[in-house]
Amino acid sequence: MTYSFDKEDVKHLHLEISSLCNAACMSCPRFFRNTPWTRPGLEITYWTLEDFKTYLPLSFLSGIRSINMCGNHGDPGTCKDLLPIVQYLDSIGLQQLRIHTNVGMKQPEMWSELGKIFAKNDLWLMIFSVDGLEDTNHIYRRNVKWNKVEANIKAYTQHGGMSQWDYLIFQHNEHQIEEARQCSKEWGIDMFVPKKAIASGDRSARDKDGKHEYFVHPPSDENNKNNFNDSVFVKRDVSKIDYKEIVDRPINENAYPGKLVIDEEWDKVEIIPRCEQEIYIDASGNVMPCCWSAISLPMMNEMKKDGSFHGFFEHYQMDKRIKEVGGLDKLSLRVNSIHDVLDSGVLKDLFSDHWDKTTECGKMAICSKTCGQKNVLDDIYTHEGNENPYYHSKTKLKVNKGVA
Repeated sequence: MTYSFDKEDVKHLHLEISSLCNAACMSCPRFFRNTPWTRPGLEITYWTLEDFKTYLPLSFLSGIRSINMCGNHGDPGTCKDLLPIVQYLDSIGLQQLRIHTNVGMKQPEMWSELGKIFAKNDLWLMIFSVDGLEDTNHIYRRNVKWNKVEANIKAYTQHGGMSQWDYLIFQHNEHQIEEARQCSKEWGIDMFVPKKAIASGDRSARDKDGKHEYFVHPPSDENNKNNFNDSVFVKRDVSKIDYKEIVDRPINENAYPGKLVIDEEWDKVEIIPRCEQEIYIDASGNVMPCCWSAISLPMMNEMKKDGSFHGFFEHYQMDKRIKEVGGLDKLSLRVNSIHDVLDSGVLKDLFSDHWDKTTECGKMAICSKTCGQKNVLDDIYTHEGNENPYYHSKTKLKVNKGVA
């Protein structure tokens, strides 16, 4: 399998412009083991408008068709310069922009300004990630206040900017799907998208001391379940889990040798990239092929001097391979220009040049898990109540206000 990361071929950007978040979703890789503890290896930062212009000069942006602001560890709504950045993208005529947010931060005035700008651009889409109604949204999206969600969404939609409500389905909110759909219409949202949650197995919500508070259970209705999780997650007796033992469990090359943890299927699968012509850039300015590969970066910062490592094999392997090509500085926009990173060939050296090899010889385990076999994303948008036609076909999204 060949794949080009040449700058002439990159047409889409996935940007994480902030690693801050107002929520504490238990399955988020930002947090440690379903607690509100932010991972110690994660740098808490955000892009300024000046960072944006430095990292992505016009000489590069002129060839970009679309930008998706979502990310792994933060919400773009927490970026201090979100509005100036969006105003800048409007001024240069960016064709397509998507922003994913829990919309529970900042004031309605900012969301109103964003709504005005999005209304001017037919291919721009604001995606509100709201998983329930007033009595349920906070169960998974901990710390998100409903009054702010409602006020900010209404401030945005009053101007006619295109919008979508993404609704992760769990047992505690599956009875509210149609009520939420009606709410979306009343609030002026264009599309309602029930999603079969990736984290649809039983998840233990834990407090700041690591103690179990409550479970988030998968949906009861089979039509609402993400089938990927059926054989992966089972209900746990949390009283028998030693939380400190889990947190302190070391993983190192001697105690956790690669040959023992490499799934033989990873070597057999053909890697077919799900996001072609795209690169991902995190809040620290590191360039990676996609958000899935970038999840490993904070874990790499948690590597201990004694070799212990709080992560999985794919994180350990990523750390080892990046060191072999010269370190993370080779991928950093704080050190290099975007042109230099892409021209250097380091992404091909790390990823696509090894996709036809074995895992032991450099094929990235995270690539095999994400783009070489059935993935958690395969079912997430397949709910029959999904109103966004983009997810029902290979064609581009077509709605009243244009194509996105």
